[in-house]
Amino acid sequence: MSDSDQRWQDSIAGQVVVVTGGGGVIGRAICEAFGRAGALVAVADLNEALLAATVTSMSQAGGRALGVQVDVTERASVEQMAARVERELGPVDLLVNNAGVLGAIGPIWEVDPDEWWKVWEVNVRGVMLCARAVLPSMVARRRGRIITMSSGTVLGPQKAFSAYPTSKTAVTRLTEHLALDTRDHGISVFAITPGLVDTPLARQTFESLEGLKWIPQYKELYAERQVPPEIAAQRCVALATGQTDRLSGCYIQLADDLDELTRRADEIEADGLYTLRIRGETATPTTPRVARP
Repeated sequence: MSDSDQRWQDSIAGQVVVVTGGGGVIGRAICEAFGRAGALVAVADLNEALLAATVTSMSQAGGRALGVQVDVTERASVEQMAARVERELGPVDLLVNNAGVLGAIGPIWEVDPDEWWKVWEVNVRGVMLCARAVLPSMVARRRGRIITMSSGTVLGPQKAFSAYPTSKTAVTRLTEHLALDTRDHGISVFAITPGLVDTPLARQTFESLEGLKWIPQYKELYAERQVPPEIAAQRCVALATGQTDRLSGCYIQLADDLDELTRRADEIEADGLYTLRIRGETATPTTPRVARP
């Protein structure tokens, strides 16, 4: 183990980490990475079988894990999850908002509006509820971190694929709001992209009749550009060390070099880089927009 790896492990050991969607492919990789680093991991998922498999895998590897069934769209379920984690593992040091769904493929006028909104309930409401549940303790202790899975789809519109990209755009902006709200309380908040990870959910979505009809390019993209889930897991561990806290509020992609971004933290903050912005002559958020005659 290198000196840098040892320092990382020393800074992670003993942290209480909650990973929503911890039973899925990406979530399991994140849980296992923190388990190897000595964190106390709460594997939170709606699917009991998947979360149990992750807990078993971690336990067999010598890690400490707690499985908690949770529906991130339900306030009571999320609050019960947070209370149980604090009771059995301790106050939460890191929340990883990884639970998410795709769904609702097709032009707006053809998709089921309830299916479209379900994506927002999981991807946006779920993030808000989970953050809201752990933040009071973090604020009181003046320390803590939140990492939310965003997506490369926030960078531009996708034809016949609106629910997922717009929901991920919303949580990316929510990350900025959370970072601003918590700036004076010692808390850091990040939005990251996991890349094109081949998961059963992605395969089911993009190989469905709607997926093959409206967005056939995604099946090829996933086949050509698969990213191992362990890369996103390593990114989460790196952010949890605290070495990149000055990047709080940023949208960070896998291709971004965290060390380089940290060195540029002053420039990034001054110029509003790695954040969502509408560029234009009148696009100044602190100035009221007045229609010109």
